[in-house]
Amino acid sequence: MAVFTAVSFLLCMALGFVAPEWGLHRPWLQFYLGLTGFDLWSVVLGTAQSLIFGGYAGALLGTI
Repeated sequence: MAVFTAVSFLLCMALGFVAPEWGLHRPWLQFYLGLTGFDLWSVVLGTAQSLIFGGYAGALLGTI
């Protein structure tokens, strides 16, 4: 689940680079802490948060 969320985040950021006027990247900027836009720091921070949150959700669901 961690890899799925990280890949989803990276695909969404890539779409934001290609077509920023569509605004499909805004949910990522809303739910992830510290993202400022389309800079390298935001991509690294968002990927790390995706791995952490996805790992946590996967562990929780695996436990259930």
